[in-house]
Amino acid sequence: MNFKRLVSLIKQGAPKEQYYLELGSYFIRKGTGYVVGQPFEFSQVSRKKDAPKICKKQFFIKNLYFNFRQNKITYKLTTNPDLNRVEQEG
Repeated sequence: MNFKRLVSLIKQGAPKEQYYLELGSYFIRKGTGYVVGQPFEFSQVSRKKDAPKICKKQFFIKNLYFNFRQNKITYKLTTNPDLNRVEQEG
């Protein structure tokens, strides 16, 4: 969490809702286990009876957001990597 951002919000007298939004976004990002731009492989077995084969595809997470109606974290996928992504070491 960006502690400096929270302290600056308190110093500037931001409304408490903004403070809660910053905390909420932090916990949603940490609770997913994934980050935007992270690659993962998807395997699918073909349904042909004579010669089934495994088809592997690589997808990248394009967007993560919290769906309040379904009470779960949803995502959008893409096949193109985000070239401007910066790797975070941690």
